[in-house]
Amino acid sequence: MRGRARVGDVLRQALRGAGLEMRLKRSEALGLWPKVVGHPACKKCRAVAVREGVLIVSTSDAVWANVLTLEKPRYLERLQEMLGKGIIRDIRFSSRGWREQPEAPLSGRKPRLAADLLLDSQEQQSVQQIALNISDADLRASATKGLAALIKVRKWRQAQGWKRCESCGRLHRGIGQHCPPGSQRGGAS
Repeated sequence: MRGRARVGDVLRQALRGAGLEMRLKRSEALGLWPKVVGHPACKKCRAVAVREGVLIVSTSDAVWANVLTLEKPRYLERLQEMLGKGIIRDIRFSSRGWREQPEAPLSGRKPRLAADLLLDSQEQQSVQQIALNISDADLRASATKGLAALIKVRKWRQAQGWKRCESCGRLHRGIGQHCPPGSQRGGAS
């Protein structure tokens, strides 16, 4: 039992030391949003980013932004139940930047959610190989799920046109080859 606790502590320390633990949890919020908001509201809004603990949600119009704002305490509480306290501290709704998603065949369009993506065999093998070193079955399952989610978010961002920065190596939305002015290293990528 002591060995299992140590492996878990080492994994958490490694993720924390690499700055991935918080980023992974915050990235999960993007994929969890449809479950949090439910149907039919999820057709009128989508989580687009997490910035410094604030979940940014784009809505189809100002009316939906107002409706969702009234329910914000409930949504925030639900996210905190799913992810843990302190991961997402606020939610901001805006109709600015909303684009209808075309109803085209999945193969010909960008995936709406990171969860819609599948890992290819090489990505699955990489995740499994990393997880093999974890002896605790529960921790191994959590690490496998978390690593797969991180890869899916990265793939989703690339499909959405995010570009890798030459300076920091992270993916950024809507920029050329460098970090946007005022960006800080260590935020969600």
